[in-house]
Amino acid sequence: RGKNINELADAIFWKDLYFDNHITDSKDAHYSITALKERFNDFHRGNYSQSIPTLVKGHYESQNKAYDYYYFNFHYVDERIVESTDSDGKKTEEKVYDHYDRYGIILPYTIAENVRIIENNKLFGQNKSDYEPASLSFRKLFLVKTNDTFQASKLLSPSMVEYLEALPNNYNNIVLELKANELLLSFTNKDTLASKREYNFNQLDKFLAEIRDVKKLPRLTHLHSVCDFFIQNTQNNFD
Repeated sequence: RGKNINELADAIFWKDLYFDNHITDSKDAHYSITALKERFNDFHRGNYSQSIPTLVKGHYESQNKAYDYYYFNFHYVDERIVESTDSDGKKTEEKVYDHYDRYGIILPYTIAENVRIIENNKLFGQNKSDYEPASLSFRKLFLVKTNDTFQASKLLSPSMVEYLEALPNNYNNIVLELKANELLLSFTNKDTLASKREYNFNQLDKFLAEIRDVKKLPRLTHLHSVCDFFIQNTQNNFD
């Protein structure tokens, strides 16, 4: 019974949290793994399986922009063969499955397209960018993939380059992809929607006060600030 009561308290807490942050669960087919793979390179991961276990739709308004967006968890699995040899010299093969998760936001964006900015975890110089800004720090951190270097040069103004150089302080394994009139920003940090319920029905007054309180998700707020900066900065660059 205690488990059921805690589950009910969790359900009320998360429903209220979503309401406070203007987000709802979504099953929009336009954001299924099949549809996303057709639009974005970043979903071409996992040689065994891919799925979207979490998808929420939200609405955001700021001084610069108002837009609907989708936040997702992308889970993918790689299959590999591991060979081993026993003490008698007999070789065996075993299939091993490595599970990975990425998280991110997708929103409307029509200023530029066909540009991917990828955080580069390999040794500097191993991969080749299609466009390289002057900043050595940026070139060590990111690869730029595009078929329009002029557009990339306008996109990556000095202020944008400086901003992106600092982004790995808050996000890991970043991919920024502009394609099909959409902006995708993805990463491996899983805490964007993280929150914790402090009370339950055993402390009913405190639980009700917790529910009545407007509880914002600070990491989601920060993610919106990143998108805000990107939209405003690129609008200025392309005007």
